[in-house]
Amino acid sequence: MKEDIDAICANLIDNSEPVSEMVFDLFNRTKKFANRRPSSLMADCIYIIMNAIGNPVSITLLSYIIKETLESKKTIRAMQVYPNTADKWYMTPRGKKAILEVIEEEDIYNSVMRFQNKG
Repeated sequence: MKEDIDAICANLIDNSEPVSEMVFDLFNRTKKFANRRPSSLMADCIYIIMNAIGNPVSITLLSYIIKETLESKKTIRAMQVYPNTADKWYMTPRGKKAILEVIEEEDIYNSVMRFQNKG
């Protein structure tokens, strides 16, 4: 998973090593409770970190970059929760705590999550 994160981050931002380290850190903090496939959780973590560090990326662009980077036939969408499934892990107290342990600023967390309460 680390190699995939490194490759995707390198296609999104110059000097990607610190960013991919943050993404991998968040991935490791959340993989036991997020109730997501590893690839979907990876996409969530990249989306959250990229937006938190001031390099906003849309879900559509991120899905495209992931698909192209991993040469995948399947589209992996970040931040997607299906009806009648678990809560959005990143909006739970445990998810928020994990994210704040990585980004360290509640204002940034709130900014990234401002549209995630809808739907």
